[in-house]
Amino acid sequence: ILCYIYMMRRFDMLKTTPAERKFDGALARTLMYIGVPMGLQFSITAIGSILLQRAVNTLGAVYVSAFAAATKVKQLAMCPYDGFATASATFGSQNLGAGNLKRIREGLKSGIIISVIYSIAIGIVLIFAGSKIALIFVSGSETEVLGYAQQLLTCAGFFYFFLAFLNC
Repeated sequence: ILCYIYMMRRFDMLKTTPAERKFDGALARTLMYIGVPMGLQFSITAIGSILLQRAVNTLGAVYVSAFAAATKVKQLAMCPYDGFATASATFGSQNLGAGNLKRIREGLKSGIIISVIYSIAIGIVLIFAGSKIALIFVSGSETEVLGYAQQLLTCAGFFYFFLAFLNC
């Protein structure tokens, strides 16, 4: 709320007229048409994680600890994908609004290339150094936990490549 008040006072271009604040059904439908699929895409990973955590909880404390540590490392590694997805959506939307479909294809191609390069790099890091990164969350004396965390991160590292296409 304070940020909103600050922006309204500081930036004249953000001030609206009463006519601009009226509800526009057509605009709301367009925003829902674009926003709902994006929201679902971002929530799919969270829903899958909840279901997977439920299954892991039945395996015992060592596995739960390993899964928790590996999941935190995976979440760190996945942060750039949210940026790639948001950038691609924003770029595509702006160019769709401008009627420049050729530029959308070029932007999508660039986004996928950048995302693929990142995917390969982070996959290699997870495969070869995942347990070292997990040391942020787990004591070095927990070798069994680190071993299972590394096993999960190795498996995940091989499939990060596909996220490059999914998120863009």
